[in-house]
Amino acid sequence: MEDSEDWKSDMSIQRNDRNDMSTQRINERGEEIAEYKEELRDVTREKNERLRDENEDVSARKKEKFQEAQSERSALADERRELALVEAHGKESYNAGKEVMDYVKSELAEEFPQGVTEESFTEGNKDVIRRIVVVGNKATEYRKVTSVTGSYYFKNGRSISKSIWDLESDKVIE
Repeated sequence: MEDSEDWKSDMSIQRNDRNDMSTQRINERGEEIAEYKEELRDVTREKNERLRDENEDVSARKKEKFQEAQSERSALADERRELALVEAHGKESYNAGKEVMDYVKSELAEEFPQGVTEESFTEGNKDVIRRIVVVGNKATEYRKVTSVTGSYYFKNGRSISKSIWDLESDKVIE
């Protein structure tokens, strides 16, 4: 019976030794994990600080670019206001209802007499009727180009309809 009690006692001691060793290993692992967590916290803190600094730099650059854009917009708006004032002042300096062209004679108005001057000619396989309408210091060039595909009308080089050609270029024919 003594043997069995010795045996039980030995088993109990072995169990306690194993438990102590397991506890010691658990404690060691716990310390390792705590150290690892501390390292992770330090690394995370450093990364967060670096990111915060980078974000502040980016924010500062964005703010600077925004301010530059605002000042450019402001300068452009000032220029537009100034141009509008100059234009308004320029219009006021002429007699009411008159435009700059009322004072400055166009090249065509110098070249052709008052009224409508009409000339016809051929360009390649197209027949062209050119009418110069001079009223005051203003001259307007009208063209009617007839080709195989149809007739086309122009006023100062821009396309117009037949009705505008008829109304505006025929109005002063004498």
